[in-house]
Amino acid sequence: MYMKDLITPNFTIYHKRQQKRLNLLQGIVWLLLGVIGLFVNKEHYFFYGYIALGFFHLWAFFQDKYKGYISVFNGILKTHYNPFFNKQINLNEVNKVIKLSDTRLLKTNSEEIKIHTSLISEESMQKLNEVIDVINERVKTQNLTQ
Repeated sequence: MYMKDLITPNFTIYHKRQQKRLNLLQGIVWLLLGVIGLFVNKEHYFFYGYIALGFFHLWAFFQDKYKGYISVFNGILKTHYNPFFNKQINLNEVNKVIKLSDTRLLKTNSEEIKIHTSLISEESMQKLNEVIDVINERVKTQNLTQ
């Protein structure tokens, strides 16, 4: 069974609402600290870092709100958690799925992706488990035919 045989092959996995709110709160706090710090003392340059950190957290909030943590499109799983080093993996090439307590590790011959399940909402976790079950079935049938 291949990923294109799934009922809903294209979907997005989102963070928990708590994680989104945390990014929003951190962004606002860092931004306020930076702006207030610049008004109080313009000689210290580290307040610019606070402002940059605030914008980074706000950007992460909006990134997650609109793109999600992980997207699956045409059998390609792509992470959006780290904005600078997005990883992607072809689900048809996955040959090993390792389930840890709060992490799923998808491996191919050349790549691997970690999915932190403690950050994923319950609805999205059900979708992810369906995909992992399909991958496990495909890997089992491939191992039996070899």
